Amino acid sequence: MKKQLIRTASRMAISAIALSIGAKSLNMGLEAALMRLTDNSSRYEEVQKQKRPSPERYAEYPNPVYAKDDNFASDSETMVLARAICGEGRGELDNAGYINGILDSIFTRAKKRGVSIKDVLLETRLNKNGRIVYHYTTFDPRDVNYRKIKDPINNGDAETLAERIEIWKRCYDIARKAIEDKNNGKLPLKEITNYMVVRGNPFNHRTKREAKKYGIPSWAYEMENGRFILDKSGKRIPRKPVDIVFIEKDKHAYFYNFRNF
Repeated sequence: MKKQLIRTASRMAISAIALSIGAKSLNMGLEAALMRLTDNSSRYEEVQKQKRPSPERYAEYPNPVYAKDDNFASDSETMVLARAICGEGRGELDNAGYINGILDSIFTRAKKRGVSIKDVLLETRLNKNGRIVYHYTTFDPRDVNYRKIKDPINNGDAETLAERIEIWKRCYDIARKAIEDKNNGKLPLKEITNYMVVRGNPFNHRTKREAKKYGIPSWAYEMENGRFILDKSGKRIPRKPVDIVFIEKDKHAYFYNFRNF
């Protein structure tokens, strides 16, 4: 009986010690959790600050947010060109061949038609179904890029605000320099009027089915009186591009110079 009482007392003592250690561990755990929570809260606030647009961080550049729905009528020529670069080539800003090709098509069209760069970029027409068609589709409200060019700082592709601001700055700088070079007669042109970016190759994919599969437009092939000119094998004959620029594996930009565009 005495031994049993001793064992019971020992268990109670051990339990008390365990409870004491557990309480201390719990307190330490709560303190650590509280410290982590406080730390995370501070980090969260810092991240939120980074996400919020900070006008002073791009104060030397015009604010690109466009709230109206008037086809960018209030924009300057430089601003509209910067939006075009942002919409058509923001992911290829280091690809000089591609960016220069885009600029070439815009300036060549403006030169041949005797209109401003802004007019060329915002040009629309009606197709045979009476639907409005934008030559530079990035300005089409139905296009996936439209939301991004209206507010590139908040709706851009990059994850952080700093990256989106940097992309917009580069687009604006490219536009500004291109217009300055044009005005100073320092902008050489290859007379590009049309371009496409596709994974297909018009020299290899020359049937109707292949062209549709790879998104190759009809104007990439020779035509006469509205019909495709076919070779002896019955396949379409591709038009010769002015330039071909590599984008990524199996994806290229093809640039053309057409008399009628």
